[in-house]
Amino acid sequence: MWSRCIVMDSKHSNGSTLRPEVRSVKQETTKGRKMAERKIKRVNPFSGQSEMLTDEEAVLHDSVKQAEQTGDWNKMQKDLDKFSRLNPKAYMTLLD
Repeated sequence: MWSRCIVMDSKHSNGSTLRPEVRSVKQETTKGRKMAERKIKRVNPFSGQSEMLTDEEAVLHDSVKQAEQTGDWNKMQKDLDKFSRLNPKAYMTLLD
């Protein structure tokens, strides 16, 4: 279910051009349905590693960081749990 991240800096097949820093990854589930596009980059400030996230995952990541800063531990744990279920690889890279 893991997919590769492709950086495009030349013409795309439909004639459009993308900037080199624009990355997107599309995943498909086992049932063949398309999942949301991973287009938002988040970086772990301690390790420097980064992950591409969907809109929903990015909102959860930001919510976890905000709850951590304000000391709202119940909200932080709830959002961490949901984030870890949505994207375990990004959870291990960014938040664990």
